[in-house]
Amino acid sequence: KLLYVPLPSPDDRYSILQALGASIKLAQDVDLKSIAHDSRADGFSGADCAALLREAGLAVLRDGILGKKIAPQAGHTEESK
Repeated sequence: KLLYVPLPSPDDRYSILQALGASIKLAQDVDLKSIAHDSRADGFSGADCAALLREAGLAVLRDGILGKKIAPQAGHTEESK
């Protein structure tokens, strides 16, 4: 049996990013609403939204910030899109 689940709307993506981002300390310049409504996020599923935040976290690590308390910033989410 197949079940079709439509892709989330921009507002739905925003809700998903908010829920996923609640457990992550994000910098103040991260605007989840603008990320969710960005045309580059069109076609993103809930799993894609989770991967976006995960990749932003990995970008922080790649920037050599290991061992310091720093939150993903807007530039890190830009890298992940």
